[in-house]
Amino acid sequence: MKKFINKKYFTLSILLACLSGLELPFGTWSYSEIFALITEKNIPNTIKMITIITAAQVLLVVIKYLNTRMLNRNIACFNQNVREYLMKSNFIEISENNVSKQISFLSNDLNLIEENYFKQLFQLISMIVTIIGTLIIAVGNSFLLTLVFISFAIFSSIIPKFFSKKTAQQSNNWSTSTGTYITFMSDFLKNIRTVLNYNALDTFIKKGQKIITQSTENKRLRDNTIAKSNFWVNIFVYSFSFLPIGIGIIMVIKGMLTLASFVAVQYSSTWIINSFYSINSCRNQMSSAKPMIDKLNSFKTEKFNTDVSNSNLDTLILNNISFGYKAEELVLDKVNLEIKKGDKLLLTGKSGQGKSTLLNLLTGRLKPTNGNILINGLSNKSFTFSEVQQTSQIFNDTLLFNLTLGKKFSDSKIAEAIKKAGLLPYVKRYGLNAIIEENGKNLSGGEKKRIELARAFLYERDFLIVDEGTASLDPTTANQIHEMFLNSPLTVVEIDHHIPPKIMHLFDHHYELHNQQLERIF
Repeated sequence: MKKFINKKYFTLSILLACLSGLELPFGTWSYSEIFALITEKNIPNTIKMITIITAAQVLLVVIKYLNTRMLNRNIACFNQNVREYLMKSNFIEISENNVSKQISFLSNDLNLIEENYFKQLFQLISMIVTIIGTLIIAVGNSFLLTLVFISFAIFSSIIPKFFSKKTAQQSNNWSTSTGTYITFMSDFLKNIRTVLNYNALDTFIKKGQKIITQSTENKRLRDNTIAKSNFWVNIFVYSFSFLPIGIGIIMVIKGMLTLASFVAVQYSSTWIINSFYSINSCRNQMSSAKPMIDKLNSFKTEKFNTDVSNSNLDTLILNNISFGYKAEELVLDKVNLEIKKGDKLLLTGKSGQGKSTLLNLLTGRLKPTNGNILINGLSNKSFTFSEVQQTSQIFNDTLLFNLTLGKKFSDSKIAEAIKKAGLLPYVKRYGLNAIIEENGKNLSGGEKKRIELARAFLYERDFLIVDEGTASLDPTTANQIHEMFLNSPLTVVEIDHHIPPKIMHLFDHHYELHNQQLERIF
């Protein structure tokens, strides 16, 4: 947590929280002084004290306002630092496979940390100062009566401890069920056409209702546990609050205590009791945020290579490569393959044979169990590549940004890449500053692929991976895209099961993967 906090703002917030905590002790002192002024019957002194009290009260209001402002700044800095950190951590790689849960963390869990932990922390600091200040005033007027009042407050503060573990568990359950709901809704909305086409809406509504019910129930259980804890505190705090008041009245009647001192003790003790109640509530809410904080702390900084120069790939050799996700179950066994610069290689095979696994080995995403991969005759060497997948990698930004990804390129290089990718008609019609909507929904399938190819040409990546990259396109557009990159100087490795004969001849090699081995077709 410390690394996400601005030390300067945090220190100022602590100082202002402490000063804000003096508001109630000062109010207690003020009321006792007002009662003392009544007995003095000194008008000039009364005017003087009322003026001082009023000015001090205004100052405390200003401090409280500044405290709120500084707290908001702290939360804003914390939020920004967390979000920036997550973009540089293994959060990115995790989200690649489980986007919904990560989005749930950003939208739900992070907010819970801010509201239930961060804000409550400073509230806790203020309450501690309030208790110390009012306690000093109360003890200064009557130690015995203060002891009577405080005894009830201490007892009430113990009660929430019996509920803290249960509250934390139920908060974790709620967070998990919320993530499940977001995942379900993401699937439901993304695939709504399939749902409607197969008349499966009723099924999904029933499934959604169960998930929503579970999420709502988990939240209800958490809130009820907090309410039960607060209920028992209220029972002991408010049901027996008049007992010490009665003792104080008797002490005033017997002359053991002045009326002003009784007011000071009673008022101070009331605020001490209320402060204990607030502290318990703060601790309860802070406990509920602990699972989210643990999740945040689990993300670790990753060193991503952000300045990768384009490699000049001459040869890529797989030498007796074996790989298995489980040691006893090999997906690939002693596979040998040589790819030369400019080769166009087609890889086919039945589903589940390991084609995508082979691509991940080629690109370095996976490391072989046995054997080695040689890049230009050297092992343990990385290289740059571009990808065209079935699901296009398109960003909600301008066309220019989708091509350059924010890097600087000359106008001539951009124009050349656009021409090579066959994207010129689109650019002439809409311009480079045309806004691409989320997931490229205002683009055709062919336009998405052309953008990806233009991006590859612009970055001069000479190795292109195509994993079912044209499967979603109509045959005419698919053939156009194929002719484009197969007639280019790029080194191409493609997985595809539907290559027409007139395109097949553009490949230099065709391999089929089955039974853990590569079989050369031509």
